[in-house]
Formats: sequence, C-alpha cells, structure tokens
Amino acid sequence: MGVSFVKAQRLALVGRKVGMTQVFDDEENVIPVTVIQVGPCTVLQVKSADGADGYSSLQIGFNDVAKNVKKPQQGLFNKIGVAAQKTIKEIPAVEPSQIGRVPLRSEVGGTVEYADLVAGENMIETPVSKTKKVVRIVAEAKAVEAEEAEAAEEGDEGAEEAQSGSALNPRILVKDSSGAVKGEYALPAGSSIEVSEGQTVSDGEIVAFVTPEEGSVEEIAPGMQLTVDLFKEVDKVDVSGLTKGRGFQGTVKRHGWGTGDKSHGSKNVRMVGTTGMGTDPGRVWKGQAMPGHMGQSRRKIRALKVIKVDSSRNLLLVKGSVPGADGDLVIVQESFCK
Repeated sequence: MGVSFVKAQRLALVGRKVGMTQVFDDEENVIPVTVIQVGPCTVLQVKSADGADGYSSLQIGFNDVAKNVKKPQQGLFNKIGVAAQKTIKEIPAVEPSQIGRVPLRSEVGGTVEYADLVAGENMIETPVSKTKKVVRIVAEAKAVEAEEAEAAEEGDEGAEEAQSGSALNPRILVKDSSGAVKGEYALPAGSSIEVSEGQTVSDGEIVAFVTPEEGSVEEIAPGMQLTVDLFKEVDKVDVSGLTKGRGFQGTVKRHGWGTGDKSHGSKNVRMVGTTGMGTDPGRVWKGQAMPGHMGQSRRKIRALKVIKVDSSRNLLLVKGSVPGADGDLVIVQESFCK
C-alpha cells in the first residue's frame, strides 16, 4: 500500500543509500559524501486537483524486484505496462519538462536486437543488488539536414551517400521467431538503453528508456520515468530514512549514562540503579530513561549540500551522512532550508 509524504510542492524522489566516500573539490579539499541511488522511479498514478482526489500528486514506484505481488496490484502494473514495484510512494506533482526518460513499449512480441550502434557497452555493477546490467550509450546520430545540404552542393552522388548515412540511426528492432522485423523503434542521440540484446519481450512490455526531445512531453502519464536529473538545479536536499537498528540496549549506550565504580568491590557498573522515590509518589515517573529498543526510528537530515549528480548511473552525492545502513531506502526532498 502506498504511503504519502506530500506536504509541500517540492521536488522529491525515493532512493537507496549506497554508502559513504570522499571527493576532492577544485582546491583539493576533502569532502565527505554519501552516495545515494535516486530512482529511476516509475509513475504509477497521476492525481489532479480537478479529479476525485482534490489535489495534485504522483504515485511512484521504486525497485522493480517485488515478489508475491497481490493480484489487484499486479493488475495495475500490467495495465500500465511496467514491472512490479516493491516500494510505492506518493510525491508532489512535477512539471512535464522535468521528465528525464520515457519508456518505449513493444507493440509486438519478439526478441530485441540493436541496429547501427557504434558505441560500446558499459558494465555497471549496482553495489546494492550485486547484479550487473548492460547500459548502452547510443552514439550521436549524424545531422541529416547538414548532410543533405552538403549533398545538394556535391550533386546526385553526394545525395545518395547522404541518404545511406542518414539511415544509420540507432534503433531497436523487435523480431519474431522467424527473424522478421515486427517492430522498429528509433532512438534519439545520447539515449540510455536498459535492455539486453536477445531479450524476449511481449506485447506492451517496456523494451527501453529513451531521453525525450525537448518539449515532446506535454503531460505526465503513468509509465514515465523520474530520474536523479530532477535534482540537477537543486543546491540542498533533505534526506530522511530509518536509523540503524541497535536492538535492546541498556541505559549507558541508549541514553549515554555514566558507569559506576569499577573498583573497591563495586557491583553497580552498568546497572540502572534507582528509578523512582519510595513513599511519595510510590511509582516510576512517566518518561523515565530505561533500557529498551534502540534505533530503527525515522530521522531527517536537513540542508545537505548536493556535490554531484551522476545521471548515467542515477547517483546523487551529498555532503555529510544520512540515516540508515547501506542499502536502506531513503526519501530525498528539495530543501527549503537556507
């Protein structure tokens, strides 16, 4: 069931804490940073102020490795044409211009094959899931208009060369079992593809994510992707998550109490000691510091400075530490603190 944290119209996404490292600035100063994998988050539902909900927001999903999905939720995922999402949250609505990549859906089932790709493959190993995925960076397509202008000057022979060169645009081919091309998808220059060659797809299944052309997205629709590019123009962010669980702890570790004497036969080293008065009031006051469960509570660290945004791997580097252990889910929000 989705959990809403829509409290203000500010940019927000779901991510995962990768770990801490350090980077150097231009003056060779060491900056301790936390690496957060922010997105990609899939839009599952769009709520508008004019609709039945009465407010504008987006329901997004993160981490498409969900297991044992209930049938009603699986029906929603199938209708949108996306993989089952393990984490579902609700965030404030964003502008269509802030969409980073849009999905390509196969109109026919078959096998994925690439055509006219010049650039090589980059193997990226996600530190959290310990799995590898192939990300192909599409080579820049030739400027067809410029080539046609040159061909017009060179004559008919140059025109034929320009026509053959313009056909070499990166694209995805979906073939059936006999090898016939049943679907062809053109890819803009510089697009990131997250699909393996030879993968079998069915009707309506997403085969790739491509960078939309400027102004091509008029409205947010289910199935679109929100990436870390959302925070490219953001200077500071608030990060909230669950702190590390410490289990059942005593008052020395949990509340920072001092220890007793460790000499002269003292047996009260880490004991609680007296917790209340005898006759009056004859009970323990509410709120008395006691041993108990420590950690695993929600905390928010405000105004963390954004050091770097790595769009190719959906990584956000912020100065300082954030709650939780490596691999824990966090919520990244645009900070209103100065």
